[in-house]
Amino acid sequence: MALSMDEVKDLDLKAKYSEILSAHQINNEISEVIVKIPEDLIGEHMASICEYVTVNFKGGERGPKELFLKRQIPTQDSEQSVKFAHEMWVEGTFLTKFVLQLVELCEKKLGFVNFFLFVLISEEKLH
Repeated sequence: MALSMDEVKDLDLKAKYSEILSAHQINNEISEVIVKIPEDLIGEHMASICEYVTVNFKGGERGPKELFLKRQIPTQDSEQSVKFAHEMWVEGTFLTKFVLQLVELCEKKLGFVNFFLFVLISEEKLH
């Protein structure tokens, strides 16, 4: 007898969470995995999705395990957005930390007050 798509998905979820839980020494057999996406978090994340996961176990030896899962959405748009956001963070860090430290160094060691800022402004006017 062939399995339905829901049954295949259910088996995949059970196998996935069984592997995760066994890595944390929870080896009870899983009876059911329930995944819910909280409505108040839909659309709040650029490249990830939040899910509430309830894992129920067979036999009643152990109560249900409640998990909060934040997983990445592997799409080309989200990868580009994350890359762009990271590049902007790196550039912002450069401008707020390195440039200010360089200005202080120029003033302290070389005696050039606002020299570095003058060079930046002059370069900007050239382009």
